[in-house]
Amino acid sequence: MSAVQSCPQKDVRVFVDGTEIPTLFVESHMRKEGSLDLSKVTEVEFPSRWAGENISGVISATEEGGISQPVTVEYRLNEATNGGWVIAHHGYVRAVGSAGEGRRMKLSVGDYSDFLGKIPASTTFKNPTPSNVLSYIAETFNEHVGITSIRTGSVASSTRGIKDDESVNPLNPLDMGTYVVEEYLSKLSDDHKPYGTKTFKANKHTLADVANWLAREDGGYIWFGSDGTQPVLTYNSEPRRQKYRDTMVGGEGTTVRVRENNALYDIKPITELTVYGSSKSSLFGTGLIGADNPSNQFPAITVRHPTLYQRTGGSSLSPPIIQKKSATIEATTQVAKKELKTRLNGASGGMMIVSGSPGMRPYDTIRAVPVCGEADTDVPPLTYEVERVKHVCDSEQKYLSEIDVSVHADPSTFEIVMSEMKEV
Repeated sequence: MSAVQSCPQKDVRVFVDGTEIPTLFVESHMRKEGSLDLSKVTEVEFPSRWAGENISGVISATEEGGISQPVTVEYRLNEATNGGWVIAHHGYVRAVGSAGEGRRMKLSVGDYSDFLGKIPASTTFKNPTPSNVLSYIAETFNEHVGITSIRTGSVASSTRGIKDDESVNPLNPLDMGTYVVEEYLSKLSDDHKPYGTKTFKANKHTLADVANWLAREDGGYIWFGSDGTQPVLTYNSEPRRQKYRDTMVGGEGTTVRVRENNALYDIKPITELTVYGSSKSSLFGTGLIGADNPSNQFPAITVRHPTLYQRTGGSSLSPPIIQKKSATIEATTQVAKKELKTRLNGASGGMMIVSGSPGMRPYDTIRAVPVCGEADTDVPPLTYEVERVKHVCDSEQKYLSEIDVSVHADPSTFEIVMSEMKEV
């Protein structure tokens, strides 16, 4: 399809089984929700015929229980990067059909994580390492869907963050991050704690259950990335996290132009919360840590996000009190930090529109000020965490990225306002 390849102005390109197809509209969604810690789906509209060629004949839908054709979706980096490309989605043909308008066709590109909740898991782990668990997932996945290119890998971090997808043609000249899969899980440190014995049964569990168990026990993150040619089941103790900043804001991070930002006004987060644990007497006999010595005292912990607290003028905004089963100061402190981060990340209503940023993913951070017409430079910038991303590229409009955000919450920066044992 030489006519497609010769177009120098395009901002997106889609390859189906290695063949580039012409596109009329492309929209890629990336979310924290799903079977793994990151899920993707892309909708592509394309002409059924182009330059005398039958484009729809190149594509075949997913076969029952298997993957028929791989798809790679690439977006062009902004002009400051000399026109390089980034793989935003390496998936498979999930569905194809009419778009309802003349000869316009629609292609749905799925994420490989779609299959995890459909594949039964039947195994017993005894003190496994992350490598053991991820290898089992990859091997079982390959057996069921008829694809042998799924690999397991860990990401290589850098001072600029972690990226799960490769930059192509050329490597990113702005050093936006280290691109992945430079190590295999077998090279991970043996310091990872063993997880005891865990059994999964085919009539009750799927590979999604196995993946979620590993992430929960080890506190890590699992997602499907790409090494540029094939999908890679990737695991790391932290999500790949890239720093971005508005062009009008100083500091570190890759610059993007924030065209619209209502996040600072829409997000009304709590600034702190309190967790009450349980008395050891109420937990006696449960086998939980700290419950072996009965006591009528319970731990009480209050944690605070210091930056938000300052921005609200020292207001706690009616901090909620949450009941948990932790019985020690240490355990309750960890529970409180995790709970505050979860609630801040779950804040809704914050949205930005930025210049096309194909490398942007959930878990990234962006530092910006409100933008409504012209920037209000009197308002100090705030760091947000990306919850969802939608890359939109229309043949008749400029490529933009729409992102849902929450207030960025780093538990290591939380202040412990109260830490004591209280009488029941």
